[in-house]
Amino acid sequence: MSHRIVQGLEGNAVAWDALVDQMELPSPFLRSWWLDAVAASLPAGVEAQIVLVLDGAELIGGLALQRTTVRGVEVLSLLGSGPLEPDHLDVVAAPDRRAEVGAALRSWMGRPGSRMFDLRGVAGGSTLVDVVPGWGEVTEQEVAPFVPLPASPEEYLAARGGRTRSTVKRTAKRLAAAGVEFREIDSADPVAVEGALETLAGLHDGRWGDASGFLAAWTPFSAAVRAGAAVGEVRFGELVDSSGTPIAIEVDFVIGGRTSFYQAGRLTDHDFRGSGSVLRYRIISAAIERGDHEFDLLRGGENYKAEWASTQRALLRIRRGVGPLGKALVGVARANVALQDRRERRAAAHTREDRPLEVVAGDGAAPTRRLAFYTDAAQIGGAETVATTLLKGLNPRFEVTVIGAHRDVVNHLVASRPGASAVITAPIDDRSDVAAMWGLRRLLGDLRPDIFHANLSEGSSCQYALLMALSVPNLRVVATENSPLGVHSELSRAIKRRSAPLFDAHIGVGREAARLVEADTGLRPGSVEVIPNAIAVIDHPPRTRTDSTVRVVAVSRFDPVKGLDVLIDAVGHLDRSSLPAFEVVIYGDGPERASLEAQIERLGVGDLVTLAGWIDDVRAALVECDLFVLPSRLEGLPMSLLEAMHASVAVIATDVGSVREVLDSDDVGIVVESGAAEPLAAAMAELIADPQRRASLARTGHEVALRRYSADSNIAAYEAVYDRVMAAPTKRGTAGRNLLQRFRRH
Repeated sequence: MSHRIVQGLEGNAVAWDALVDQMELPSPFLRSWWLDAVAASLPAGVEAQIVLVLDGAELIGGLALQRTTVRGVEVLSLLGSGPLEPDHLDVVAAPDRRAEVGAALRSWMGRPGSRMFDLRGVAGGSTLVDVVPGWGEVTEQEVAPFVPLPASPEEYLAARGGRTRSTVKRTAKRLAAAGVEFREIDSADPVAVEGALETLAGLHDGRWGDASGFLAAWTPFSAAVRAGAAVGEVRFGELVDSSGTPIAIEVDFVIGGRTSFYQAGRLTDHDFRGSGSVLRYRIISAAIERGDHEFDLLRGGENYKAEWASTQRALLRIRRGVGPLGKALVGVARANVALQDRRERRAAAHTREDRPLEVVAGDGAAPTRRLAFYTDAAQIGGAETVATTLLKGLNPRFEVTVIGAHRDVVNHLVASRPGASAVITAPIDDRSDVAAMWGLRRLLGDLRPDIFHANLSEGSSCQYALLMALSVPNLRVVATENSPLGVHSELSRAIKRRSAPLFDAHIGVGREAARLVEADTGLRPGSVEVIPNAIAVIDHPPRTRTDSTVRVVAVSRFDPVKGLDVLIDAVGHLDRSSLPAFEVVIYGDGPERASLEAQIERLGVGDLVTLAGWIDDVRAALVECDLFVLPSRLEGLPMSLLEAMHASVAVIATDVGSVREVLDSDDVGIVVESGAAEPLAAAMAELIADPQRRASLARTGHEVALRRYSADSNIAAYEAVYDRVMAAPTKRGTAGRNLLQRFRRH
């Protein structure tokens, strides 16, 4: 038994791949075509070390690694680790020689000297767990969702959730009517593969741009794909429009009866919404027809992957050190983790994700302020859209930490402000979540912010977080009411009635919205000051639609308060025979989707109304629309209304919250009664039939949005509030702590 270290498989490739074929879970990232392409493209300072275990001249196993040094200590990771994120990795060995191969590798890994092993993407149950020597730990890193494939595509789709089924069926029908077709690229044709790679790079870049780490590793990826396609283990599927131009593309690896989804790209045009879902279903259908037994979505627990899968596998991280310096490196890493754990325990099991802060304060500048921005929102809505605009535009002298219980929302807010920090806390859902409340209180003690700004999405939002903030000495507390939706209970009303007078600033997003908040909780009239919502001014892309169909649009989460059922009822009232061709597109999603889908089917308006889901850039999609409808039963000052006006789209809105402050004349937009389908239908019919009136409203609305609701004025107003509350002594003294003690007794 012997071993040999090589930097590429070359003459050993056939024997190596034969061993991979015999593995229980053959990974595409262990194939010779993948390893050799990655090894040839490693950055400076990193070298491939593929350990071959031999019995005489026969290859019986091995392990593909890459080597670098950290502080003079050898660090070994699995070959390809980094932005390409390989997974299902393990020792390669003949099934009956696994123990011998493992022993040979363990001996080589444990040879004299110091080194650290940091192996990510390791398959659960891997031989590596027992093979890697030294002191350290094994942790579950991520998951890889997958689904065993049934006998037919129809059976697979029937097992998916209602949202996925609806998206696939509706979109497939719409795209087919537009002449869109599915095709598989001939992997044996190098020219076709090169064209598919070019398409993938273009569509992926158009959708993700600089946010894509995958494109940063394009050289090794594309080299591996060329090699894998040549042996029939890489497949491309794409959707093309009637002219043959690709609108969506996906690349998958096909090995051992498993199709593994790796990467995709698609156009973001409204007309091709849902194309990625249709393409994936067609690829899964092709895999079933080919006789594959599994579709694997590889690393990542994203929600969209869960929609296509039924179960998941664990992926492990092995971090161990050999020798004094190797163990020391692992010790440093574990100490950092332990320090983080201690912080988390002190803050009731929150997870902190720090980013470096960028602070600018020159001579004579206002002092730097530490701002803790708190949200308890579970999804992105209008309140969060306003917050991203604010955080993005705040002067750099404000050091921002975003705090919240829902990772997606917090990350969305942090992404708007490079240099901000993120803290994910335990959720505070009701008064029983005492540990989470005190965790937040301790966190504020650790962070020591100057200002705590709570962003309330509705009346009872953030109430316990605000109580905790009020108990912190000298902390200025600011609360923004984004909606006049009343509080949930008498206890909530009592909490707000007693806590709001202690806020250093209490803000509403419109005059009427502020008055409704005061009335709901019995606050002093005028105690809630007003900073109107605003939008960032952007250059909208030019309109590309050329058809004459009038596109009516709504943008909303699917919630009863948003009145989408009223909009659908109004569509049912329209006499389509007397109107030009029109369609209604609703961007959004939420718990009411199933109810809205049933209503659409019951009224027979499925050919008119599309529930399009959320899209990445709704403001760009608005320019393709002719009429915007806000059918809400309750609002503050709705951002979607301002966005539509800024996009030069005519608007109809219900008489709720501060809508009339925006649409203050019939020249700006049409205001109708809330909750009633007939007047909404009448207003829609009028504007669908009158393009000149729509154009006039669009022009005037655009001017009003720019003149009265710009982000600059909103940001300046908040900066003035922050400076004002810091310049004045906090007005509550010990009242905040006394108030907290009072409500602890409840």
